Amino acid sequence: MLHYPETAIVLAVAKWVYRPTVSLKVVTASVWLILLASVVVAVAGVAAGRQAHTDGAAIAAGRTRDGLVTEKRQISDGLFGPTYRLSMRYVDLHGGQRADAIDVDPATFARATTGASMRIAFPDERGNRIIVADAALAAGRARDMGTLVLAAVIGAICACAGLFGMSWWRAAR
Repeated sequence: MLHYPETAIVLAVAKWVYRPTVSLKVVTASVWLILLASVVVAVAGVAAGRQAHTDGAAIAAGRTRDGLVTEKRQISDGLFGPTYRLSMRYVDLHGGQRADAIDVDPATFARATTGASMRIAFPDERGNRIIVADAALAAGRARDMGTLVLAAVIGAICACAGLFGMSWWRAAR
């Protein structure tokens, strides 16, 4: 060991030992949070994908009608962008006249004109909810949710591998 008192520098040759800069408890808690977030995202993706599949099934089953667009408007310019809404008048599955408003994507909003007809579908058997009958949009939403679930599952697998690696590292010390 060399010691230079005028600069207070100590030089030594020693075996290098890894010292984590963050405590193992913090790392473990972080990995558990990542695992929990992955599970929440996977559950949300499955639920949204299931809804998209239901919408596509309603269109394929022929539970569709023509609705009259009575008004189109942009509701808000929120955090996730503008919300587009169409007010429609239509005949429901039981033959009753109804009026309702639905939120649509920007392409459907641009395509819709006030006073024109637009194809709508009824995803539930009671006919309480309506959607724009666009099979490609429903299939795309289902595919996107499937991709989201896959990413969440991969994140959960990585978090589990991290937990396993930390427990192995702790046991090897």
